[in-house]
Amino acid sequence: MAALGAVVVTMTGCATGYQSQGLTGGFAREVQLDDDTYRVAFNGNGYTSPERAQELMLLRMADVTLSHGHQFFVVLEQNGRIETSSLVTPGFTTVSGSRSGWFAMSTPATVQTFNKPRTYAVFRTFADRPENAKSYNATMLCTSLAAAYQTTCGQVK
Repeated sequence: MAALGAVVVTMTGCATGYQSQGLTGGFAREVQLDDDTYRVAFNGNGYTSPERAQELMLLRMADVTLSHGHQFFVVLEQNGRIETSSLVTPGFTTVSGSRSGWFAMSTPATVQTFNKPRTYAVFRTFADRPENAKSYNATMLCTSLAAAYQTTCGQVK
C-alpha cells in the first residue's frame, strides 16, 4: 500500500503545474485580442489529466482578469484536445552458455502511451458581474484553485 502511495505522489508530482510554458508543459503567453478580451493556451504533459488542465485554465483566466484590474470573466470560446504520443523501448535477449548448457533470458519490447491535454480559451473580463451571461468570480477562483494546486495567483508571467 505504501508503494502505491509513492507512485501516486510521484505521478502527480510529474503533472504540469501552474507555470509558464517549459519542458513539462504550461501556459503560452496570453494574447490580448481586444480591450478586455484575451486568449490563453495550456499544454499539459503525459501525466496531466484533462480535469487538471481545465482547472489550471480557469485559474489562468482568473489570474489574467485580476492582473488587468477586473473582477469577473466570461468564457467566449474554449476548445480542448488530447495529443497522444508513444515511447517504444525495444526488447532484447541475453544468451549465456557453458559446458553444462545454454541459458537465454528475453525481455519483451514495451510501449508507453502518453495522453497530453491541449486547451485554449478566449474570454472577456469585466469590472462588474455582467447580466445574462455565465460569469466567473476571479477572486473566488484564484482563492480556491490556487490553494488546490499549492500556488498563488500572480506568479506566472
